[in-house]
Amino acid sequence: MTKHTFIGVSLCLLLSSGELLLAQQGTLAYANGVMVQEEAAQTALDIMANIYKAREGVSAEEFAKLNTKLLYNPTACPEPDGSLTLSDARCLLDFLEAGIQSGHIQAARDIWELEDALISARSDIEVAEELLQKAADAAIQQGEALVAAETLKLFREIEHELAIHPGYMAAVCHSQGNLWCNGAYALLEGAALDDRVTLIPVATPSHSVADGSQHITAECDPIQLVFGALSFSYPTNECEQQDSYKCRIQCHAMQSYRLGTHAPATAKAITSAISDALAGVSRTPSVHYVDFYQESETGEFLWVGDSGCLQSPVGPIRLDVPVTFQIEGENLDVTPALASWIHDCDGMTVTHPPTAEEPYGIATCTPRFTSGIKEGLIKDRPGEDGRELCTFRIEVVDQPIVPCSTWEQVLSTSYGVQALAASPTGYVGFTRFGLLRSIDGDSWTTEPFPGQVHKVIWTGNNFLALGKGMEIWRSDDGVDWQSESLPQVRSLFKYPGGISSNGTTDVVTGSLGGYLWSWPYIWVKQPGENWTLVYRGGAGSRLRDVASNRGSFVITTDHTSIYRGGYENGGLEWEWVDASQPVREVVSTGSEYVAFGNRVERSTDGRSWVGSDFLVGSAPSAIEWTGDRFIGTRYRAVSESFDGLSWTDSVVTDTGGGIRAVADGPGGIVAVGDYGVWKRRSCN
Repeated sequence: MTKHTFIGVSLCLLLSSGELLLAQQGTLAYANGVMVQEEAAQTALDIMANIYKAREGVSAEEFAKLNTKLLYNPTACPEPDGSLTLSDARCLLDFLEAGIQSGHIQAARDIWELEDALISARSDIEVAEELLQKAADAAIQQGEALVAAETLKLFREIEHELAIHPGYMAAVCHSQGNLWCNGAYALLEGAALDDRVTLIPVATPSHSVADGSQHITAECDPIQLVFGALSFSYPTNECEQQDSYKCRIQCHAMQSYRLGTHAPATAKAITSAISDALAGVSRTPSVHYVDFYQESETGEFLWVGDSGCLQSPVGPIRLDVPVTFQIEGENLDVTPALASWIHDCDGMTVTHPPTAEEPYGIATCTPRFTSGIKEGLIKDRPGEDGRELCTFRIEVVDQPIVPCSTWEQVLSTSYGVQALAASPTGYVGFTRFGLLRSIDGDSWTTEPFPGQVHKVIWTGNNFLALGKGMEIWRSDDGVDWQSESLPQVRSLFKYPGGISSNGTTDVVTGSLGGYLWSWPYIWVKQPGENWTLVYRGGAGSRLRDVASNRGSFVITTDHTSIYRGGYENGGLEWEWVDASQPVREVVSTGSEYVAFGNRVERSTDGRSWVGSDFLVGSAPSAIEWTGDRFIGTRYRAVSESFDGLSWTDSVVTDTGGGIRAVADGPGGIVAVGDYGVWKRRSCN
């Protein structure tokens, strides 16, 4: 279906009389993802409109009034059909743009480092590499200014569309299109136009949705692997077989979502959301937000989060500790009762009933009986006659609450700090060009280093660093470093993986070859011996992370399979075992392995794994165990958890870039990222 739309700034100047407003009752817009040609994006929009008509029972007369608008996200990829073959290195510029756009400057640089594997398949390697290097450098240098200009352009498109078409806009945003939609929506809020636009986020790589709408992501979609992305919202049993790469790529495609190919509920979710958005249903909230506060064990009164209606669970709050919640909105019950309820929360007491002069309410109650996700409800009056104004969910845990803290930047650098580790006597970190050292986490010294470090750990005896070119360095004190060599590292393209140690035996993983056709490798170093290659896998498989517990080792993959190494029959022997769900990161608590995917998997020996409930939200990256809690990084925040299931984020920086690593050392918790080093301070 193609509608003719008048484009041009001059038209807006003629709208004061209202005579040129078109007859359509609402607009269905579509923002596409990476590597999609304009013709293919327009076709996707037309098909989606017709599926909406069929599934929602829209009459031909009403359908004829619907306007459609393609919010096209241009691609640098020359593929004429928008396929995901990545046969041309220019396709990676789309991903580079997404990395910059989402604030992950370092991620964008990492994407550039993967580019050379694609260039290797071309005959004009030097020419292609020179052109793409210039383009990537220019994009990184322009950074957020480039994104701001493109976001403003998209905002102007939406603003113009709202000016010439009455009614509401349902903006379906797919993949990278979500990043553009989120940015444009912030501008719409500033222009007081957000009440006419609803975002419908499909397969989003973002950590949030600008207007608070429920995202639509299938369990099989690999977009969840993007740093900080929201976890899946629609389960499916598809793509769980070992050879699932192609299946997962197809699962991410917009066609799979609008047809419900992998998760049947996604098609209905999209068309239902379109129907609600065009009717303005989701744009008329009566409760703006609910703020939650709870007293910590140190006596501090902590803000534990706010919940928009129908949003992801807020919290966590502590079982058997009173919680106070403040409701701000319209149409609240003005009697002392305040029509509010939270499941299993005893002794509901109103401390501030809403009034016409002060339209907010404050109440307290004490969560009882069991931990878990509790339902909450706010109505405009008590009893069955009351109309629901807001439903929400709050997470209750039977564990300590993360104490209040703030972050102070103690070192600023434009080079980006990529790796960090702590020993009992201090910290070491690595920028793209050198070594950082500190005893207390406050004062840092910088000095040159002979290579770029991918990851560094404290083995219990010394620091062990893995380079981006699969180099190895070791140091007892973080000052003097000796290089070591891995055998059979002959490939031009090298991709480091994980590194771990049980105090005597060290293990390193990596991939050699090309980005799309690499082979996984595992090297082991026994006491008094050189590094030895112990495993070379098949092309296309990936090794994710490695950890050691009670002498054994486990290595995670892209699938449910886990590679385990244990000392049996007089030596270190390796075997494949299975978890119940795919996991990405794995850490050791000293008593068990804990691995993170959409679920948390646990094992005491690395051989038998038990899956827990789904995580609340998604797990962070670069997870470490401090001795009493897990810590990790999530975009610009550090995330903490006592059980691995429920995570509390504390924002480290809001000035751009991401947080890359975090460590707990003699001076406390330190985080490093794209623009420097931060140290956590108590709120006291």
